[in-house]
Amino acid sequence: MDTYTQKMVQHLGCYTDAASRVFSDKGSGNTVKACFDSCSGMNKGYIYMAMQNGDDCYCGKENVDYTRHGVSTACRGGKGGPWALSVYHMTY
Repeated sequence: MDTYTQKMVQHLGCYTDAASRVFSDKGSGNTVKACFDSCSGMNKGYIYMAMQNGDDCYCGKENVDYTRHGVSTACRGGKGGPWALSVYHMTY
């Protein structure tokens, strides 16, 4: 992750996802920077973003309870894992 992106996102941890998805809005991009650019560029009031399974990007608003399925240990490299979300707070 480049220095600019590091200043724009705060990693909140790794959390479990389930069939009843935590994040309902899909972004684009297979890197943390690309996901940030996608979620922040939609101008929909997103303050959270998450990477899952290495290349899936999700965006979330203030009311997203990303902790509802519990903590996960399956995230790798800040890009989530299978049924695991690397969750970030966007500070732009």
